[in-house]
Amino acid sequence: MVFRSPVTSTAALDLSQVARDALHQAGELIRAEAALAKSEFRQEIRAAERGALILAVGLVLLQSGVLVLAQALILKLGATAAIVAITGSIFTVVAGLCIGMGAAILGRRHLVRTRARLQQDAHALLDRSHEYP
Repeated sequence: MVFRSPVTSTAALDLSQVARDALHQAGELIRAEAALAKSEFRQEIRAAERGALILAVGLVLLQSGVLVLAQALILKLGATAAIVAITGSIFTVVAGLCIGMGAAILGRRHLVRTRARLQQDAHALLDRSHEYP
C-alpha cells in the first residue's frame, strides 16, 4: 500500500512559494535594518565628534580664563586689574558652559534607538513564527 500525502501538488507549490517569499522578505528586512543601523551609527559618531570639539574648546577657554584670573591677581588692584578679572571671569563661565555641554553630549548612551528597534523587530519575528505550526 502506497501512502499519498493529502496535500495536492499545487498546495505544495503554494507552500514552497510562501516559504521563498518569507525568506526573501526576511533577507530584505535584515538588509534594511543593517542600513538603518549604519546610518544611526554615523549620526552617533557625528554627535560624539561635535561633543568632543565643544569639550576641547571649553578646556582651552578654561585654561585662558584661569591664566587671565592669575594675571588679575598679579596686577592686584586698579582699573587694569578689574578689567582683567572681568575678562577672565567671562572666559571661565563660557568655558564651564562648553565643558558641561560637551560632557553631556559625550555622556549619552549611544545607539539607544537602534537597539530598541532591533529588539522590537526580533520580538515581532518570534511572535509571527509562533503563528505557524
